[in-house]
Amino acid sequence: PGRRVAVLGGGFIGLEVAAAARQLGCDVTVIDPAARLLQRALPEVVGAYARQLHDGRGVIFRMATLPRAIRRAPGGGAIVETDRGDVPADVVVVGIGVVPNVELAQAAGLEVDNGIRVDAGCRTADRAIFAAGEVTMHFNPLLGRHVRIESWQVAENQPAVAAANLLGADETYAELPWLWSDQYDCNLQMLGLFGGERTIVVRGDPASGPFTVFGLDDDGKIAAVAAANLGRDIGASRRLIAAGAVPDPAKLADPAVNLKTFL
Repeated sequence: PGRRVAVLGGGFIGLEVAAAARQLGCDVTVIDPAARLLQRALPEVVGAYARQLHDGRGVIFRMATLPRAIRRAPGGGAIVETDRGDVPADVVVVGIGVVPNVELAQAAGLEVDNGIRVDAGCRTADRAIFAAGEVTMHFNPLLGRHVRIESWQVAENQPAVAAANLLGADETYAELPWLWSDQYDCNLQMLGLFGGERTIVVRGDPASGPFTVFGLDDDGKIAAVAAANLGRDIGASRRLIAAGAVPDPAKLADPAVNLKTFL
């Protein structure tokens, strides 16, 4: 209690650390170059909800702020230097994602594109070499494109496909990205990938209670979903995505309409 914690990064990891530190009684400052929280992964409405959640617990935010260096403070602890002034801290946590280790792949002459490029079976450009895990830029048949995802799914499940194919099988790694984050009393889940949607539909009121956000593609199909304290909507959305459902946006936004009716 009373310790000063500086968190670099306003994504899932950074916000989870911020929540845990506040619950332990620490003073927390989150520093991020982005204009809003969760900017890379989720729509603005979810980022605004996360900001409200942490503001209410006393977290200090320095958004649109670029960290430049971390140095030891003369009296102990650290100083985070930013383009908007220094932030003193007893503990500094860096949660800004990773840079994939592709040096071995490059030395082997493999194709590298923000990760080791592989097909849905984890095969590289050299058919005798396989790669798996968060280091891969892999083709996801469900998304129809190559993606590199920092997620437990890729770390845990994709290697099993690579191993099977190394032994002569012809398996495909095809999972909808799914992750969750627990912050205070909020469980935030995401299914699919936001960013390419044409329409955003908000179901419920983020200011007053649980809510779900749907990203609809050009054909009106559900491409991505985020839910705050509504895990059941994630399960229902998984079935809607698999069925290729095209829900009416107005009805989709109405919490009184059961999602099963869109199947």
